[in-house]
Amino acid sequence: PEDSRYGYSMRQGGSLVWYDSETGNQDFIKPQHPEDKEVRFNWNSGIALDPLAPGTVYYGSQYLFKSTNRGKSWEVISPDLTTNDPEKLKLQKETGGLTYDVTKAENFMTIISIASSPVKEGVIWVGTDDGNIQVTKDGGSSWTNVIKNISGVPAGSWITQIRASNKNEGEAFVVINNYRRNDWTPWVYKTSDFGKTWERLVDANDVWGYCLSFVQDPVEPNLMFTGTEFGLYFSIDGGENWNEWGDDYPNVSTMDLAIQEREADLVMGTFGRSVWVLDDIRPLRALAAEGKELLSKKVNAFPAPDTYLAFEREAAGDIYAGDAIYAGENRELGAMLSFSLSDLKMKEGASKAATKDTVNVQIMNASGEVIRNLKVEAGKGVNRFVWKLDKKGVRSPNMPAKKATEEEGGIPILPGTYTVKIKYDGDSSSTSVKVLPDPRFDISSEAMLARSKQVDKMLKLTELATTATDQLREAKETISFVKKQYKSLESAKEVISQGDSLNTKIKSLLETIIPDPDVKGILFRDDILNTKLNSAMSYLLGNKGEPSVNELLAIEKAENALKATLAPINAFFKEQWNAYQSEVEKLEKPVVKEYEAIDVGQE
Repeated sequence: PEDSRYGYSMRQGGSLVWYDSETGNQDFIKPQHPEDKEVRFNWNSGIALDPLAPGTVYYGSQYLFKSTNRGKSWEVISPDLTTNDPEKLKLQKETGGLTYDVTKAENFMTIISIASSPVKEGVIWVGTDDGNIQVTKDGGSSWTNVIKNISGVPAGSWITQIRASNKNEGEAFVVINNYRRNDWTPWVYKTSDFGKTWERLVDANDVWGYCLSFVQDPVEPNLMFTGTEFGLYFSIDGGENWNEWGDDYPNVSTMDLAIQEREADLVMGTFGRSVWVLDDIRPLRALAAEGKELLSKKVNAFPAPDTYLAFEREAAGDIYAGDAIYAGENRELGAMLSFSLSDLKMKEGASKAATKDTVNVQIMNASGEVIRNLKVEAGKGVNRFVWKLDKKGVRSPNMPAKKATEEEGGIPILPGTYTVKIKYDGDSSSTSVKVLPDPRFDISSEAMLARSKQVDKMLKLTELATTATDQLREAKETISFVKKQYKSLESAKEVISQGDSLNTKIKSLLETIIPDPDVKGILFRDDILNTKLNSAMSYLLGNKGEPSVNELLAIEKAENALKATLAPINAFFKEQWNAYQSEVEKLEKPVVKEYEAIDVGQE
């Protein structure tokens, strides 16, 4: 439906309701034959919305019903479109003469697939569970059964799915299977002339398992997907070749496929393994359009979809799902960036079986300033990673420099357009990504800029605190080095003693910035500098809009604490440390032990 709040819900026996997901209201709208003829519906009856007529829905028994007012009234627009075999109907009703088990789940000779053309009004396709493919060009006034034009398919096979083309009024794709009679052959066919002739797109050499679903990309016709009993396959050359999707999708019955056109996502409905979403199929569209030329480039960055600075919250209900409550996986927040590598550069000493290498990524703002550097593990072919929409951060005082192996991040950016450069083996490729504000919040760009400036201020304060902490740590290492080198010299005893005294002073200065690392257990001190810095940053990163008076007060406290903490540290280095340095420089060179050559001797 045009409003996602409303929809249709189907149950066995043709039971159909129109529901309101917001209020929970349901209207029972199962169609009735105006001539009081018996109708039989499949367990999963065929249903389709008319893409050219909002509010119009088609529903299938052995007849095709049409409603133009969402089920308030129905008309029959076809004769019986099945084989209507009286012998099979008799067996169905009498259940072979055994005890009755006729709950309408066993109905046969019914319509199970319907497709209304998005190109030409009145073109409708119908598939049945007893092997008929019917098409009308005039909205149901006349019908043609075109199954006889497909050779090689056993009579009575299920016409599982029909897709009407969005390019050509006479074009359609049909999925057929016959596994209920122990025939696992996959069949997907295409017609361009209303079923007069057919081209086979999928056979047993292409995929594993019988086919259950199919969809053609509405933008790039060469891009196709088919779902089988054992997984998902795709083609980028109009069905000439098929590729099985990778290990991140299970070998499971893929019952239905749909492309969410606004987001360019592929949605897969499975039997028993949930709904899956393949985010952003535009890289596959590009491959289908350009093919080998694109893959031959050493590195190629694909166009990136727009992304949002979205704010998250916990879902309603249980905070911790544990092992008894199912929760689906959310799409990862951030900019989804895709690129391809034609091959991997083999580094010296690397295993020949290596399948990954490191790619360098630069993120630049509109002014060309590099705001983020990333390292991404990538392999040959198409790769994808998510940029968390953050810029360069700074190392916290409590994190030693030797542990910082990559650039610090985590600081949110502002909305805007950013350039992403992928660099590998001396080559590079760039794309851009538009970052939009969360549309659920009414926050002006001026307010966001004001908050960003305060964040930048806090980053500078944190950087100064980290520099001071690093200097104190380095001073401790220097004292330890001097003590180790000069401990055997009589003339150095006083300097070594002076160093021990300075170590005690350094320890007390460090404890004004970060907690004593030797203290066991959990120690929270709100009087030290690092706590005040973290508190101010928590306010800035945890709120939205222009910084409040309360937040500005936290920043002011952090700034004052930094000034108060740096004053004795600067005084220490200017006075006590310089004096110690002068005394160390007066010492003679440390004694270096001499070693005699080891004589191997002669035979």
